[in-house]
Amino acid sequence: MAGKSSSRDSARFVLLFQKAHGHVASLQRVDDQIAALFEQRRKTLDDLRAVQAQINDEFQRVYELDRVVPADTLANDDEELEAELLPQSIVPIIRESKPALAAKLPVLQTAGN
Repeated sequence: MAGKSSSRDSARFVLLFQKAHGHVASLQRVDDQIAALFEQRRKTLDDLRAVQAQINDEFQRVYELDRVVPADTLANDDEELEAELLPQSIVPIIRESKPALAAKLPVLQTAGN
């Protein structure tokens, strides 16, 4: 009888160790998933920061344009612009953002020369 009880105890211990091993393996998989999520979060934050920088650059470009050429001047395409309002550094910005106004730029550039 002592042999049956020790083999029964051994079988119980084996089952308990197998169960514990299964939980340890499960925890390792969860840890790996958490690590992957943190990496995905880091990459997403990096992408978000890059987009935020692009947005900030665009706002800075618009503010610079408004500082150099007032918005009411750009809004009124019928009004004649004076060449001194358009330094050469701002001409590419106007061509990109205000195509209707850009059509007048060659006349303004020759007037400034």
